Amino acid sequence: MASRMVHKMVLGKADERKSPIERLTDRELEVFQLIGQGRAPGALRGAAFGHQDGRVLPGRIKEKLNLDDGTQLLQQAIQWVHSLKDA
Repeated sequence: MASRMVHKMVLGKADERKSPIERLTDRELEVFQLIGQGRAPGALRGAAFGHQDGRVLPGRIKEKLNLDDGTQLLQQAIQWVHSLKDA
């Protein structure tokens, strides 16, 4: 049990140093990018993403990025996509 607590403390501290976007899973990051590219919400429920993913993942992304609503999610995603182009 003690080793699990130490492991969690070490991983937790390492995770705190990551930017919120770096904490997103590959799937969440893909959805975040699609949102930033202006893809319609319906596209997220298309062939590449299951119906459930198209609804659940944006909510998880908002939680991880500490965003209040879909407007903030869209703004952050657009800024992130533009930052990739500028890099």
